[in-house]
Amino acid sequence: MARSETAELSVMAGLRVARGRPILFWVAVMSCLAAGCAGTPGGRSGSEVRIQGYDAIAQLGGQVQLRAKVERVGALGIHPDIEGARVEFALQAQRAPGGSQLSWSVAASETGLQVLGMARSDDDGMAAVTFTPQGAGQFCLVARVVGEAGRPGPRDEFLLSIVEPGRAILVSDIDHTIADVSALRFLVADSHEIEPLAQAPAVLRRLSERYQIVYLTARDDTFMARTRDWLSTWGFPRAPVLFWDFLGTPSLSHGRFKRERLADLERRGLSLVVGVGDRDADAEAYLANGMRAILIRAPESAAPGGSQPVASWSDVERLLDSPGRGD
Repeated sequence: MARSETAELSVMAGLRVARGRPILFWVAVMSCLAAGCAGTPGGRSGSEVRIQGYDAIAQLGGQVQLRAKVERVGALGIHPDIEGARVEFALQAQRAPGGSQLSWSVAASETGLQVLGMARSDDDGMAAVTFTPQGAGQFCLVARVVGEAGRPGPRDEFLLSIVEPGRAILVSDIDHTIADVSALRFLVADSHEIEPLAQAPAVLRRLSERYQIVYLTARDDTFMARTRDWLSTWGFPRAPVLFWDFLGTPSLSHGRFKRERLADLERRGLSLVVGVGDRDADAEAYLANGMRAILIRAPESAAPGGSQPVASWSDVERLLDSPGRGD
């Protein structure tokens, strides 16, 4: 069912609010985080330090910034930033455009890692280095904390997609768009228990031959590891996942976050062509950035002007395959 950003959100039977999320929702979120439902991105659940690398996408030509955040594992999902941590960035594998999902070539011999640079985390826990890709493709990267005497610490894998100029990009939301799950249920269910919408993995795999896929979600970046695990579990094409930093944004609006993130991608020369979501706010963000907006919802449901409601991912594929309507 379609939901506008101001639509009522039911958390318990009979409990609804008209705007935003009710207090009990966030109580449930924090309780779940305290119990470890969110997991620890990069593995090492229960370890003292954690690191998470941020997926990225850029157009070929020039330098790209690689980023990772180092935090101390805290209670209630609140992880204090760690300043001054040494972070090593390395290339683990890469895949050229047109390669199969499995055709990843290892970047170096014995260790499988080609070191790209080292940086110390700032007062926000963020470390960054610049990288100049020599060609388009997918780059599987590793960010890892380097301890005393060079001892390896926690690590996280993340993805960089470098696209040729003009490469068409399809952006997809996650919750209620490819994942048949609410934000609350996502917190407590295992990846294999959360089913995708019918045909979503297969359709997106086929569409990935024509488009660069990008997943853009209003999930907080606390849930990076669980989201990536779910996408892998259900066979979705490997592609950058861009998250919302809930505590680091001046706005609580999902729609504003998406509009601004898409505008940033467009300013960097990326060709944003199609956006698929389920909420009015998704469509409005896509349309505001000159994209074709497709909403997965009941066909009889109202939709923002200029957007196209469809019932399923099979319908999305048919719509994009229609003569003159694909790009």
